[in-house]
Amino acid sequence: MKIQYIEKEKLKATIEEDIGIGFYLYIYDEKGNCIADHLQDSLDIAKSQAEEEYCIPQNSWTLC
Repeated sequence: MKIQYIEKEKLKATIEEDIGIGFYLYIYDEKGNCIADHLQDSLDIAKSQAEEEYCIPQNSWTLC
């Protein structure tokens, strides 16, 4: 599974599941370069971290 957050037509973040490992939260800069990645145990925790650290609303993710 992979979900993404796009703001003003630019990719800002993705969360990707690595089965058996967890959920990776990737954050991108305005040029599309990955500037941060975080590993979490669940999708909910990854979404919470994105909201707390990067102000990404939990209901703004879309499946890709």
